Amino acid sequence: MKKYNIAVLRDAPGIYTYQFDQKLDIGQIVSIDFRNKEELGIVLDSKDSAFSGKIKKIKSVFPYKILNEYIKFAKFVAEYNILNLGSVFKLIVPFSADELLFPERNSQKNNELKTISLELNVDQKRAVNEISKYVSEFKTILLHGVTGSGKTEVFLEIVKNIMKKNEGARCDKIDKDITSSALSSSAQILILVPEIALSMGLAKKISERLGCEVFLWHNSISIVKKRKIWKKAIEGEKLIIVGARSALFIPFSNLKLVVIDEEHDNSFKQNEKVIYNARDMAVYLGYCLNIPVILSSATPSVESYNNALSGKYIYVRLENRYFKMISPPKIKLIDLKKENLNICLTKSTIDEIKNCIEEKNQALIFVNRRGHTPKILCRSCGKKIICPGCSTWLCYHAVLNEFICHYCGFRTSPKKQCPKCKEETLIGIGTGIEKIYEECLQQFPEAKIMMLSSDTINTNRKISQAIEKIQNKEVDIIIGTQIIAKGHNFGGLKLVVIPVFDSMLYGEDFRLTEKAFQMLYQVSGRAGRSSESSAKIIIQTYNPEEYLIKVFEKDNIEEFYKTEINNRKLLKMPPFSKMISINLSSLSEVELKNFANKLISFVPKKSDIKILGPIQPALYKIKSRYRLKIIFISSFSLQNYINNLISKTKIPNSIKFTLDVDPYDFY
Repeated sequence: MKKYNIAVLRDAPGIYTYQFDQKLDIGQIVSIDFRNKEELGIVLDSKDSAFSGKIKKIKSVFPYKILNEYIKFAKFVAEYNILNLGSVFKLIVPFSADELLFPERNSQKNNELKTISLELNVDQKRAVNEISKYVSEFKTILLHGVTGSGKTEVFLEIVKNIMKKNEGARCDKIDKDITSSALSSSAQILILVPEIALSMGLAKKISERLGCEVFLWHNSISIVKKRKIWKKAIEGEKLIIVGARSALFIPFSNLKLVVIDEEHDNSFKQNEKVIYNARDMAVYLGYCLNIPVILSSATPSVESYNNALSGKYIYVRLENRYFKMISPPKIKLIDLKKENLNICLTKSTIDEIKNCIEEKNQALIFVNRRGHTPKILCRSCGKKIICPGCSTWLCYHAVLNEFICHYCGFRTSPKKQCPKCKEETLIGIGTGIEKIYEECLQQFPEAKIMMLSSDTINTNRKISQAIEKIQNKEVDIIIGTQIIAKGHNFGGLKLVVIPVFDSMLYGEDFRLTEKAFQMLYQVSGRAGRSSESSAKIIIQTYNPEEYLIKVFEKDNIEEFYKTEINNRKLLKMPPFSKMISINLSSLSEVELKNFANKLISFVPKKSDIKILGPIQPALYKIKSRYRLKIIFISSFSLQNYINNLISKTKIPNSIKFTLDVDPYDFY
């Protein structure tokens, strides 16, 4: 019997030794008995084990194995993010033994490339030529283009060229004894997007452009579909996948390119269970496979932009919109201090919307708040109406006629009486998307109005139908949250209104300015994307002298990044430092504080490590659990330091303890 070290595909620490009477390859997927339950495992090596006790036998072997490069990748993801290796491998093989065994019907379509030529402009051709220099090696390329510059067409041209170049090429990484695939294999391409809505639109565009089937990968697709795609990937079939962050872990056998579209988006950061940043991990995957990684954005993250400035990333710029004859959108600022407002939209804004729809164009009103009224309080005694399980306001949703907590889902019927003083003096504060929708119904009774938020557009089908209606100009006024702010191309959209800009600037996050700028730039970029006429952006604000607005008015994105990078450097914040957050929560506030203080007392004091905490985040309680954070900041990697601290700490079962490397969530 040969002994093998196996990574068990579950959140369990350590590597486990099993035996088998046949030779197994590294990366082979096997079935094992682990703690009296059948689990999948991955063979890591066949070295002799020092373990002298009873060794269980591997139950069965599957006809699949992952590449050595993916084992290296998984180990890095686990080490960097301080995760159990098994939990990372579970992302790579996201099935049970029964699911993996289930037979598939052979339904492979003819996937021959039949490309449709598109006339690229001079800037796009230059960008394609620059990126093409690096398609056969590992490079990280930041494709930075203004909104409407045609970044998608640039990377699709790269995809087309790679697919054609590799058509029928021999794939030596595919093992004919392990898979049923022939050795002749074409390229495989992975494109990650931050939203399901973007994945469907992009997949359709690629299919039309390249004439081949494109597969979607996200949490809403069935296990059956995921298994079909996964098998195609591991068997080396020609494959283009457009997916959410979890698609990064699909174990391709012949991956030739990774594209991260809208690379700045926070959705690439997984904040629960297995915590990682898909954008950053994608760069390391490219290194493991020796393939290029394209990061595409109109508003790159400060980290990526700084990497480009320092020469770590290749920088490719698209400075002009695809239709150069169109002038940039005109910016109109409305100083709310000078307005006597009884409603959310000023008279000037209402007139601009009327003119827009009278000219048969579309208007977008961006409101990044769900519901009708974000905050409810009593005018008589000041009582705040908060969630009983969370330290946050209940939001009034007029469509459902309910008070709802956006963090735990608690719902209750709205009451007229204040629960404290019993007076009927409850009032609403703030503006949600439903309030703007109500105003628009009153102000524009003849217009076709669509409200888009996660409350109303909550299925893939509804998202597709809504976007199709907008693109077909069946809608005059779109009122949307951030669900509509990213990546979409609406040719008839000529006016964007941001009625509550100032709300973007509130929060406890060193990236707040960056996020506000990106949102402002992205939502404004939805307008004026056709060759017919220029667009207008209206910003309602109490502070028209705000730095971000001035930079936006001048359309000087380089100035913003220069200032933000200098500020980060001065404050020694990422990307000029490393950061890890220990997140603690408990049902008992006393127990949580006692444990946090005890943990801090164990922390080795070092002059080159700054420690913040224990800190109460803005949302101190969620789902009846109290929360604290301890944040570590240093100029060097902190993983070994944190691992050493954890090894000396006994964590009670009643305390939820998670580690967040390179945190994005400070609430």
